[in-house]
Amino acid sequence: MGKKFKGYCYYCGAKATTFEHAPPRQMFKGFLCDSLTVPSCNGHNTKKSGDDQAIISSFLIPLLNGKNVYKLEPEIEKAIKEAMQSFERAKKKTISAPLVKNAPPNLPNTSYLSSDAKFRSWIKQLTAALIFDATGTFIPGLNWDEVDTWSPHRIQSANNESIEFDKIVTLFQEKDDLKKGLEELEWLDDWSSFPNSYPSIIYQFEIHLDDSEILFCHKFYKRYDCYVSVKLPFDILAKIFQKATEFNCGM
Repeated sequence: MGKKFKGYCYYCGAKATTFEHAPPRQMFKGFLCDSLTVPSCNGHNTKKSGDDQAIISSFLIPLLNGKNVYKLEPEIEKAIKEAMQSFERAKKKTISAPLVKNAPPNLPNTSYLSSDAKFRSWIKQLTAALIFDATGTFIPGLNWDEVDTWSPHRIQSANNESIEFDKIVTLFQEKDDLKKGLEELEWLDDWSSFPNSYPSIIYQFEIHLDDSEILFCHKFYKRYDCYVSVKLPFDILAKIFQKATEFNCGM
């Protein structure tokens, strides 16, 4: 085992002691698929397992709440069934509540995380793991605290409380306008685990590259898009481009 962990943590550069799955294996419970794994320190793997559980629950609880309103794909119904036992364990971090104050009775509850910062850190770590998988390199000097994240599908109120209807309308309109602009960019399809790839209805990602930056679009359960923008050296961007094109040409 000593030889296996000679490398550095994909996220912080500390000595690697374990492997991190990207995304977490909990997301694919009940599905036959292989995992992308990267070397990790304990702090960026085992210690965040509770956050993994809470964040996956925050995606699935609104879909469960709205099962009579939304038309759910069989894969998502299966994902909810497999995850339901963890909803109770995650309830201290994931709160089911109305999105809008005085919501109509047919509007399902959404879910809030007890700390939005946890989600931002989580999605950055997933992005870092995918970059490491493509390049095999920890990138010294990259400050993940300064990396931008954004989602058109996540609204986090200051105190995890329901939001006034007119404010919700404005927020979603602003997010929708920005999302339309992002969709006009040229995107490359993702790479995946091999030989059994992740089910795309559960998770997939796309990337947009320019000379100094990469933009990830993470897609969860075909309903939640999360964007992460990272400035990277040109040689690292070239390795990522090569990974994406070789994987998709080989399929």
